[in-house]
Amino acid sequence: LNEQSYEKSPVDLADVLPVPATGRIFGTYYSKDLEQGDDEAAKALTVNTLSVFGYANIGRAYVLNFHRLVSDIDGRPGPHVIALSGTSYLPDSSHLHLAVQPSGVLEPSEKSRDAIAQSTFQFMPQYVETKKGEKKPVVVSGARSKLQPIKALARALTGDRQTPLSPFNRELAWLSAPAQQESPLWRDRSRLLVLVNSYDQSRWAATEIAARYAASPDEIYALQRNASNEEMLVYGKALKRSDIEDFAATNGKILVAPTQSIGRGYNILNAEHIAAFGAIYFLTRPMPYPFDTQAVAREVNCLTLRWFDDPTEEVWQVETLLDKALALRRKANEVWARAERRSFYKRLDEVERNDLAATTAGLIIQACGRLLRGGVPFHAYFVDAAWAPNNAAKKGEADAPSSSLLAAMINVLRGYATTTVGAALYGPLVDALNRIENFRMDEGGTPRPSDL
Repeated sequence: LNEQSYEKSPVDLADVLPVPATGRIFGTYYSKDLEQGDDEAAKALTVNTLSVFGYANIGRAYVLNFHRLVSDIDGRPGPHVIALSGTSYLPDSSHLHLAVQPSGVLEPSEKSRDAIAQSTFQFMPQYVETKKGEKKPVVVSGARSKLQPIKALARALTGDRQTPLSPFNRELAWLSAPAQQESPLWRDRSRLLVLVNSYDQSRWAATEIAARYAASPDEIYALQRNASNEEMLVYGKALKRSDIEDFAATNGKILVAPTQSIGRGYNILNAEHIAAFGAIYFLTRPMPYPFDTQAVAREVNCLTLRWFDDPTEEVWQVETLLDKALALRRKANEVWARAERRSFYKRLDEVERNDLAATTAGLIIQACGRLLRGGVPFHAYFVDAAWAPNNAAKKGEADAPSSSLLAAMINVLRGYATTTVGAALYGPLVDALNRIENFRMDEGGTPRPSDL
């Protein structure tokens, strides 16, 4: 069984968190399983499946109104609520944002802000040679089978004994150089974190890297599920998710993992009690899994609450309460149907694109947070050519938010940084992203400030 995003709530919170009115599991869903494990599966047919659809956690309305827990009963002020994650403020994200106007922000330390400002970002697409001798950028996102492009990226980044100046070798050499080892910011951080979209992809990439790694394949690890019974890799080693915080105690140099498996909740530190990794590679562009009912439900719930707060919304412009309910249901069904038909990034409308950009920015920020522990900087690389296809094509054309998720991310974060809350949370990050290397952005669009 695949690890599900709707795992049960912690047992110790069973008597604290209210159960959703709809119940934890309330239906089934007919969908297409597009996951491929190898080339043959890629050529094979999609498999229709009947999956369980359920809520495990409390509804969004509970979270957004917790600060009014007793106010409507006896008029007393409700509890103060602190969001411990900065990514709770991403106004365009239907997945991460808490749509409650914050009354204050706990400022990050100056050391943390300096560490982000000193960090570097780079768009680093890789290329393969075609039969005509042309260089073609490797695209993972959008490819029907992810196996071959992920292997191609792993080969390009790792090189072999005849290519000592491969990207991974250059980065590890820089991190382990005497000058860096003498620095309290970089000492004992010569390790790389490589992120993909699934555990299968982690295994593919780690196996390919280990098979070509010039030092020792035992220094390459792939993260696997805690309950996994998978065999050890042919090349490289497997690391259970529960052991990830001890990675620095292994002989590991490169860890390949799914982005959402380590985004938050883990402190992967070295003997200096700072971040164990010095560099992070986003090997793929995160995209919502097709037919993910949980993601669609979150989006519909978020939009429904926005409609409730807008008296000018068209669904309320009818006479009777029944008419309003029917209009609301029709619009929600239209949103759900459109979400199921999504396929390509360029076909998203502006609201959908900003939602994806803000959500992806949240995932990127959470992942980079693993490399900031202790107030130290990091190097980040966006590798999949799909991050910025115009830049990857090397034809002199810049990328705009409409063509590039990377550009859309930068654009929404720039908009947030124009607000008081957003500036405190994302100001240094936006400054660092504005200096991103090997990436040219079409500046025709104006960053849109947050509505909050």
